[in-house]
Formats: sequence, C-alpha cells, structure tokens
Amino acid sequence: MQRTTVDKQPFKPLTVQLAALRHHGPSHFIPSSHGHRSPGLAMQNLSVPSSTIAGTTAKVTWKTTERDAPNNVTHFTLFLMGKNGPFDLEAVLKYDVEVKLEKTTVLLPGDIDTREYFLAAVRPDWVDFRFAESGWFNITKAS
Repeated sequence: MQRTTVDKQPFKPLTVQLAALRHHGPSHFIPSSHGHRSPGLAMQNLSVPSSTIAGTTAKVTWKTTERDAPNNVTHFTLFLMGKNGPFDLEAVLKYDVEVKLEKTTVLLPGDIDTREYFLAAVRPDWVDFRFAESGWFNITKAS
C-alpha cells in the first residue's frame, strides 16, 4: 500500500484530527488563556504568519525556554483554525514541526475564505491538547 506524504511526513487524515477534537468540545480552541494547555512544552509567543495572503508561503515563529529538558515534547503539529471552535479546523499547515528551531515556513491554502483565523500548535499524538495559539489575523485572497 502506498502512503501519501505531506512535507515528507506520513499523512494523517483530517477526519482523524477532527474526531479527536470533538472529544473535548469548543473550549479547547478558544485563543488566549481561555483553553487548556498540555504539560510538557514551555512554548510562548506563537506568531501570526508573516504573510496573510492566501496561497503564499509564510514564516511562523515562537519562543521556547525548555527546549532541551529531558521530558519535553520535541515536535508539534500546526493547525489553521477559524472562529467557530474545534469544528472550524481549516487546515493542517505542518506536521512534525521541531520545537527547538523556533521557526518554520508554511504554505497558506490558496482556496480559503477571507475571514479571521488563528494558529494552534497542538500535541502530535493528541490534538485536543494545544501548546500555544497565535493572535487573530485575517487571510485575504491574492489580488
């Protein structure tokens, strides 16, 4: 059986990701301090994308203070989320993002609605736990 890959990592269907999100309800994807965060990763300041134009590549940065701690999480998955809670997962922007690098580049979807979004860094093996969220930002279509 052939495996589909995204960024050279095994593809995990969005239905699997959404099924895990449904377990805890919408409070787990309200940005800022309203939701629950997972232990095991000291991560702050997840930035909004450097570009907010649909179909473009963008840089995303964050800070981590315990990147070399023995029990620390070393990777996360980056979600693009809309305003309507856990059922508004717009896209998985990247799998297996390495925490200690404190930056990554993503491709924003080209066929996306112009509206408000935020980024969520989630635990790779349990997506209802998030480590950090960005602030709100608008994605606009290319002119």
